[in-house]
Amino acid sequence: MRQDQPTFAGGEIAPRLAARNDVAKYKTALRRQRNFLGQSSGGVTFRPGFEFVSQVYNHAYPARLIPFQFSPTQSYAIILQESWMNFVYRGGLITGPEVLVVGITNASPAVVTVTGHGFKAGQDVEFQGIKGMTEINGMVARIIAIIDANRFSVTLDTGYYAAFTGATGGVAASALPPPPNPASPPAPPPFEQEVPATEEVPNPPTEPTTASPIPLGSAGRVYSESYSFPRPLILEL
Repeated sequence: MRQDQPTFAGGEIAPRLAARNDVAKYKTALRRQRNFLGQSSGGVTFRPGFEFVSQVYNHAYPARLIPFQFSPTQSYAIILQESWMNFVYRGGLITGPEVLVVGITNASPAVVTVTGHGFKAGQDVEFQGIKGMTEINGMVARIIAIIDANRFSVTLDTGYYAAFTGATGGVAASALPPPPNPASPPAPPPFEQEVPATEEVPNPPTEPTTASPIPLGSAGRVYSESYSFPRPLILEL
């Protein structure tokens, strides 16, 4: 017999307490709560959707978001991708100070002009507040080469973008360039061992050999499957 439950303020209860109806929190809790947020008033509401923060460095590779909580008051999201990573904090990427963009060429690779930028090759930069060439806003690119103290080239093809007319913001760079690929260790010399001479036996007898059966699963096969888990809305009492 089910009883009315006027409030869900207890949140999701642990499976080990599923039968503890003698616990006070049992009468206000849910067995499972997915994609809902509990309210102190007793009800639940839909969780908010995702917020667009920034584009990843390379769309050809999948990206992964990992939550990271440094302290009770500092929570981050780590973006991991092939040869690139960054941190998201309070709705934005963690970058260095923003500098004003003076010009961007329509070329491949694009050449960005920033007076006294102080960047280094290999740093990642994010564009914001660009006028005219608005397609570049929100994009993340990597600095290919430093041309001079005021110009650098990035991994973007802006040949089909609108012309740059000005900027109210600029570019913000990651704090440090990615580390270089470590050098491979030298291969060890081949191991040589003297084999003692053995007496040769003329025409040694041979024994018939039979092929031993290979047990199932020992053929060295590696199976990889990818799953896509939906996000259903579930409330279970």
